[in-house]
Formats: sequence, C-alpha cells, structure tokens
Amino acid sequence: MPLDALIWNRIEKKMEETCPDGDEPRADFIDRLQSCAKKLPRAFVQRSIARTRECIKAIIDAGGYHPKNDWATRREHSVRARSRCVA
Repeated sequence: MPLDALIWNRIEKKMEETCPDGDEPRADFIDRLQSCAKKLPRAFVQRSIARTRECIKAIIDAGGYHPKNDWATRREHSVRARSRCVA
C-alpha cells in the first residue's frame, strides 16, 4: 500500500529538525528515520492510510480520471466512461 505524501512530508520535517551537523553514518541515519516515523501519532497515520485507500478507489471508480473526491464528480466521470463504451 503506497503511503500518502503527507506522511512522508511529516517525516522529512522531523528529519530536518533533528539533522546533525556534518556527516552522519548510514546506521545513525536509519535509526533516526525509524525514530521519526515511529513518533508520528497513530491516528494521523491511520487517517492518512484510509484517505489513500479512498483516493485510489475514487480513481478506479472515475475510470482513471483525477477525481475531486466528491459524489457529483465521480458520478459524472463514470457516466461519461459508460457512454464511451456504449457509443
């Protein structure tokens, strides 16, 4: 399951805040990355993953179009896609 960009943005911000001066060994970087990711609030991560699932489903329902994630837009795209198949 792909992670929402919002999750990675938060991790990147935390990584920048805790970035040491100078060079950092790879093992220390990975430890810091895991630490920053694990400190994210569980509810935030769960909401982001649920939102990602909704967006993927909306794209599939819209026949590949970029949906606005509202019912009217999804219905309009699916009607358009069905009308192309019939014509």
